[in-house]
Amino acid sequence: MKPTLKHSQTLYASKRGSLSLETFATPDGDLTRAFIHHPGAVGIIARPDPDHLVLVRQFRYALRAWTIEIPAGTREPEEPAAVTAGRELAEEAGFHAEALREVLTLHPGPGGTDEAITLFYAEGLSPTPTRPDQGELVSPMVASNAEIKALLSAGEITDAKTLIALSWLGFRLNGDDER
Repeated sequence: MKPTLKHSQTLYASKRGSLSLETFATPDGDLTRAFIHHPGAVGIIARPDPDHLVLVRQFRYALRAWTIEIPAGTREPEEPAAVTAGRELAEEAGFHAEALREVLTLHPGPGGTDEAITLFYAEGLSPTPTRPDQGELVSPMVASNAEIKALLSAGEITDAKTLIALSWLGFRLNGDDER
């Protein structure tokens, strides 16, 4: 039996998502949990050439720390994922893509959120001015395969979507590869 939603109470809502307290009927009785509902996000795998990858260094407020990630962002309501990907690649990393090919969709925290992140592969890159959002502390970087290997070995890349993207590209996540 698939659990059925009996009740949902929105505790907080914003443009970036909502927090709801939800009760489900299950074979074991009712179960109540808090969940974050998210409009979805994208991540962009952008390679100016086979030996380099576009990354961003970004301050993540929830972590209170800087991270190294692929360019990414939250979808606007009803915005197609490919449109978000093109916008975020330009805003954060300073590149325009002639084409964006959908690679895969992942769920980063299915136990507590319905967020889905769609990864795109960007092709035909050309430089464009960056336009970060207000409060978005982000700087683009183009890393060589050797630099990526060193970042992985040092444990400096911890973002899940970035690790999945690097794995998709063939990097060994322990940094021990032939690149």
